[in-house]
Amino acid sequence: MSSTPPGTSRSDTPVPSHPEQCGFATIEPRLVHGTFVDFIAVPAIGGDPELTWTKRLQVDFAQPSPRLARSISNTGSATLVSSAASALLTPIAHGAFPKHSTTWPINDTSPIRLKFPEKEPNPLAWPTHELRLADSRARVLLYDHGKPRETDDLFELARRLLKKLMEDDGRKQKEKSRPLFFLCHSTGGLVAKAAIAIAADSEEYGNIASQCFGLTFFATPHRGSSYLASAEFSESIFDVMNLRWQVPSKLRKSLSVNHQDQLRIANLFRPISTELKIFSFFEAVDTELLIHSPSSSIETAAPFRAPITSIRSAILDLENEHEIPLQTDHTGTAAFEGDEEPLQTHLQDLKAVINDAIKFSNASNYELDVDENVHVEINGFFEDPSLGVSEVSPLTMWSSRKSLNEFLKIGPRKSLQARLQEPASQDARGRRGSVIGIARERSNHTDTIPDRPPSRRSAQHVDQVPQLQSRPSIQSDADLGVTDRPRGNGVEQPSPSVRIQREASFPSEISGDSDPQFLRAPSPKRRLSAVQSASDPAELSRHLGSISRSLAPEMAAEARPHSNVHLKSSLDVPRVNQGLQSLGELADKPFVLTPSKKADTSSHKFSWIHVPFNHTGWVAPILKTVSEDGARNSHLNLLHEDNWSDKHVKGRHAAPHARFVKPLCIHSTIEAQRQRGVRRPSPTQLALYLPYLHWDSYRQLLERRQLISKRMKQGRVRPVPEEVSKSKSLEAKVVWQYLGSEPPLHCRRTLDQFGYPNLRNTRARDDDQILYKRTKERAGTSPRKSKPPKQTKKGEKLTQESPVADGKVLMVDQLWLWMIDQKSVVTLFPRKESSVAEGRLYRQGDLRDSIYNEINGDLSRHCENCMDFAALVVLHAVTVLFERTQHRDLQVLRIFEESISILTEKMTQSFKAFRTQGFQNKTGDYDRNEYGQVLTLEEKMERDKKIEEQNKRDLSALLELRDIDDELSTIGKLLAQQRETVVQMLEHYRSVEQFKQSPSGLEYLKQALDHIYEYEKQIDEMRGNANLANQSFKDLLDIKQKQANVDEARMARWQADVSQNQSRSIMIFTVITIIFLPLTFFTGLFGMNIRQWSGVATNPNFHTVFTYAIPITVAIILTALFVAFNDSIREYAIILKKIATGIALDAVATTFKILGVRWAAHKVRSKHQLGEECGGG
Repeated sequence: MSSTPPGTSRSDTPVPSHPEQCGFATIEPRLVHGTFVDFIAVPAIGGDPELTWTKRLQVDFAQPSPRLARSISNTGSATLVSSAASALLTPIAHGAFPKHSTTWPINDTSPIRLKFPEKEPNPLAWPTHELRLADSRARVLLYDHGKPRETDDLFELARRLLKKLMEDDGRKQKEKSRPLFFLCHSTGGLVAKAAIAIAADSEEYGNIASQCFGLTFFATPHRGSSYLASAEFSESIFDVMNLRWQVPSKLRKSLSVNHQDQLRIANLFRPISTELKIFSFFEAVDTELLIHSPSSSIETAAPFRAPITSIRSAILDLENEHEIPLQTDHTGTAAFEGDEEPLQTHLQDLKAVINDAIKFSNASNYELDVDENVHVEINGFFEDPSLGVSEVSPLTMWSSRKSLNEFLKIGPRKSLQARLQEPASQDARGRRGSVIGIARERSNHTDTIPDRPPSRRSAQHVDQVPQLQSRPSIQSDADLGVTDRPRGNGVEQPSPSVRIQREASFPSEISGDSDPQFLRAPSPKRRLSAVQSASDPAELSRHLGSISRSLAPEMAAEARPHSNVHLKSSLDVPRVNQGLQSLGELADKPFVLTPSKKADTSSHKFSWIHVPFNHTGWVAPILKTVSEDGARNSHLNLLHEDNWSDKHVKGRHAAPHARFVKPLCIHSTIEAQRQRGVRRPSPTQLALYLPYLHWDSYRQLLERRQLISKRMKQGRVRPVPEEVSKSKSLEAKVVWQYLGSEPPLHCRRTLDQFGYPNLRNTRARDDDQILYKRTKERAGTSPRKSKPPKQTKKGEKLTQESPVADGKVLMVDQLWLWMIDQKSVVTLFPRKESSVAEGRLYRQGDLRDSIYNEINGDLSRHCENCMDFAALVVLHAVTVLFERTQHRDLQVLRIFEESISILTEKMTQSFKAFRTQGFQNKTGDYDRNEYGQVLTLEEKMERDKKIEEQNKRDLSALLELRDIDDELSTIGKLLAQQRETVVQMLEHYRSVEQFKQSPSGLEYLKQALDHIYEYEKQIDEMRGNANLANQSFKDLLDIKQKQANVDEARMARWQADVSQNQSRSIMIFTVITIIFLPLTFFTGLFGMNIRQWSGVATNPNFHTVFTYAIPITVAIILTALFVAFNDSIREYAIILKKIATGIALDAVATTFKILGVRWAAHKVRSKHQLGEECGGG
């Protein structure tokens, strides 16, 4: 085969209709009017813009041979695809094709015969012909790459495509956005992907990326192709693909398998692909190729067949991708050769895309600004400089909140530095400084710091700072719903604390940074004397209330106003531990408010960075920002595919709840650094993925379910509905923005979605949760009723139906934690959005608030470093819904125990009712009441209905017990995963030297493991009780069935006895009948008055009598039998009887009415006559 130089055409003279410059070779129609969607057909690099989409013609060779085939290929008259006797060929010659079979001389000695179809002599490109016929609203633009240059790469070709799209007159004339759809063959798909990726990241090309609604790939090598990249196959590829221009070596090398340009394009295109409709056609027939040596013009091997683009390379492996095989080779995929059905099916798909594109492009779009509304919380822990930096001085926490975009720009260090450099608030006395913690989520102010550094022993039992409330009251921890911090073996249990609470009107959401302020307290002597003199809780309540009231004016004076929000802050009275025997000992350790200095960056211990959503797309940039803040890329090891991407689970279906991260604890070591010849110890990194039990309201569950359904149905973010844009729920905006994105957002999952991730729809199971059944607001028990819209498929719209009682449902959320170095901990886990109706006790069930309240008042320095803090987070995740809240609707295990007890009681009642009812009636009295009277039909129906309702109640109890066992089993599965993960983490802590220096962290993990063992034991006990009750109900139903069988047998025997008695009576009557029947017959026979017996000539004889009697008798007998054994006749007879009866009754009633009228008239006349007679007399 003769070699064709790179960058040259098949003939020395370029074809006039296809210049070397890129552009649109054909635009159909030229005018934009009447069209709404542009279809851009992108051929392979170097391919013909029109013939790529045209079916090849069949050719018969008069003298078939490889040499003749090669000579035909090089003449410029035709392009050879196969060297067989009958091959598919696409002529290069332009203009009209011959209408009948003809012979084209290729040279003087080798003619070929072309067979053209009689009905369609001029093949046309299907995008400009079939697509336009299927939907005239489409405008088709056939793109030509032109002659590729030696310096070109895929991105340069993509920029040329974008430039031509921007220069298109039709798109310039359109004021509104004009939707786009790409049709791509082979390597042209790589160019289109690169173009969309470039447009999405550049303002130069307008909003082309947002206007693109989809792509169709025909055998596109997304992962590269060895045949397209190899120089040995370049000539063969040039021939079989009917290319006009040779692909330069630089472009050809970029088509190799897993080339860096292709990987870059794939990484840029994948996040955009979730917004697009993608159809991938791949070749199912191998292409015949020849190996050509660059140094020789002769093939070095025999032809062989192979797929140019493998199936794996032709598929993107996306959830929104439709993969379709075509029974043709690589070149024929672009023209749908071999079968007409895939083309017609795809045209219908494109028509649906056109409808959606027009609908969405004309709809109003509203912005979300999610990256600005989502805030990253940065909490820095510092030594308190006012008390001196030492191991016994309490830690001070300074908090800052930045939007996600701002955080990614400046990082956590600059955020905290800016926070520390802010001028402190000045009160009337000129005081300034910070205190032991910041109730940043609910307040800008906190109270009380110790007058002197507390000792380790005394500080261990100081609880977290609660929140201030405006009305002074003394409440215990049980009243406030605050539980003691869990302690392991050997740790003292603190006694209940006394808290002062006061409520003030502050914003509930802090838009900026929080500023810790100190407040004036009563003098130490006055406060201590008051505490010492309080011998009873009431006296103590009065003195602590006075302290609270004295703090109120200063609190109100220093509060900064915010709009439309509600803030709470708190003051805590230290707990009295078991080591202190009296309140007098508490007086020896006074707590007063003293000025505090700003924290210094040199006293920084560690930072906690928290994001309230599980979005995998934010993980890499956040970890990178935190890592770069530490002047090293230490996050790369944590984001390695073995530690991150391979741990993601994606379901077979596209349901959002099928996405989660496998529970696991991973630790690794950063490479040690040498400094001045001394090897420094290797810092340890930690990655933790842990599911934990959480809760949500049923109303919010319904709203989330409806939002996800609507978002998945639309398939893309834009247009954003107005109700979503104006929604007060940040979760709704995040879900709409990132649901189905790449990398994906992990939505909150219900308990059953966690237990059955491969189940497409868990709606029925979620609605039957035991927690919801026990906590929902029933009619008459609460004035509040939630009215979420219930989904009904009526015209594909959501309609509002009857109100739904709100309640609580169990959720399983994910905790993602990374300890990047010894200074930074990053957590991502969702937060339950609170409502106005929910009180403070509900907030205790939130993981973020639980952790924050613990560390905000950590005077005892239980969290010295990142290892301690990570272990504390795990402890709170394990116990947040079991130990950290006292609200009766969130006490999960007690609710399950209560449900089992209720059902056990129902089972006992059912057993007693069955024992009483099942054996009280005799067989003969079954249809009689307790007074021996026969039951009427209505009474029988009422009795049967009661029995049916009782059976339904027993069956419902049985199903509820099954649900309890199922949910407890799912919770047990969750606890098992937590146990395995905590055990892994505990082993890491025990094995790593740095972790061994964290006794508090080890203690937290031991406590978490002890709690898990305790919960598993309770779960096993409850499952045993539930299974026992379940088996009892089954036994009850079995006994009922057996009793029913016994009753049925007794009834059958009773009926048999009755039948036997009746048979005996019938036998007696039969015997009597047999005896008297002959006598009756002869009596009747001889009693007839006939001529033979009477001798009277005028009487009829035997012949005359039997002539009438026998036919009439036979007719009556046959009619009676026919009516007796024919249901239709009997039904008609019954209907006729009813009609006749009705007519007769109407006649009788009419008669009586007439008689009554006449009688009344007669009485009237009689009275009238009597009156006249009396008057006349």
